Amino acid sequence: MANKKAKENLLIVNFDVESKTFQAFSDLKQAPETDHYFVSQASVVTKDHGKVIIKDEFDTGIKAVDDTLKGGLIGGLIGILGGPLGVLLGGSVGALIGDAKDTDDYLRDLTMLDSVCECLFDGETALILLADEKDNDALTEKLNSYGAKISRLPAAEVEKEIALAAEAEEKREKKALRDYDSIKESENLLIVNYKNESDAYQAFSELETLSDYYFIDQAAIVKKENGEYVVKEEYDGGLKTADDTLKGGLIGSLIGILGGPVGVLLGGSVGATIGGIKDTADILKEFDLADYAYAHIGEGETVLILLADEKGNSALNDQLNAFDVTIKRTSVPAVVKELERAAEYEAQREKLAAHREELMAERNDLEAERQELDAKRQELDAKCKELDAKL
Repeated sequence: MANKKAKENLLIVNFDVESKTFQAFSDLKQAPETDHYFVSQASVVTKDHGKVIIKDEFDTGIKAVDDTLKGGLIGGLIGILGGPLGVLLGGSVGALIGDAKDTDDYLRDLTMLDSVCECLFDGETALILLADEKDNDALTEKLNSYGAKISRLPAAEVEKEIALAAEAEEKREKKALRDYDSIKESENLLIVNYKNESDAYQAFSELETLSDYYFIDQAAIVKKENGEYVVKEEYDGGLKTADDTLKGGLIGSLIGILGGPVGVLLGGSVGATIGGIKDTADILKEFDLADYAYAHIGEGETVLILLADEKGNSALNDQLNAFDVTIKRTSVPAVVKELERAAEYEAQREKLAAHREELMAERNDLEAERQELDAKRQELDAKCKELDAKL
């Protein structure tokens, strides 16, 4: 379609029913060209927890009429919308953006990208098209036959805005890396509580173990079932942590504490097996982390526990906050001290329990001797009575 009067447009198309999105995509893929329009690129995308995911796509490989792009306009657009700038444009600004004020000033005139963000709702599926059109009527009529809501933008303007956004992103990344170098790295343990259990598994599977801002050394999905803490999934990078406070096993140690006698006491359900309850309460008085775990991990609930080296909290927060979560972050040295105190208590408790068993054994032996002496006394009493009767 070589008519110079044709206009190159980007269309964002929403449908009432998701299946119609794929049906319209399939029909356009089979017949992308008519006398009135030519669809050079198309993608079906879904927005899931703020992320833009391509479900299907096609590219004819033929350059557009106005030659604004040789290809990849939709891919470039999705790349911008799926990154930090897309988060900013979408109105869900996290600390990861960095220099939000400067970035916002830079992106203030990106009205086209704002329009795209307004068309992509979380949990919904849309069709994005790059088309050369002689007029808007033919393709509009085609899409309206599926019950479509169409937003049409000039492709050349969108391309300019994508270039501006990419430049802003590059500047943001350079400054973020400079700021990153000036931040002292900290080693933290995170307990992440999800509103929906399935989100914990999805976050675990999508979790980046290494980024410019953090490194995840250990991770585990833990569920509380019948009072026990069960590890459902786990990851261990096998590398020592930043501060070298632990070579590994921190999460396992924490779960061991929560699931053992110490955890029973912290959970408020004190059984006779604990022993030395008053002394134990004094030892465990400052166990904030375990107290938090018990207060926030209810029966039947699932959490994600992470051991991470971080430069600032914002990067990992932004990734985790894509879901409906509550995050508890504690420094690893503090956690280690708590676990050491718990291990100290457990050793004392076991020693006291062993001593108690020894005392119980001695008491049982003395009781047996007492019973034996009582039997002899009764025997002597009986003999005395016999003698008295004879006299």
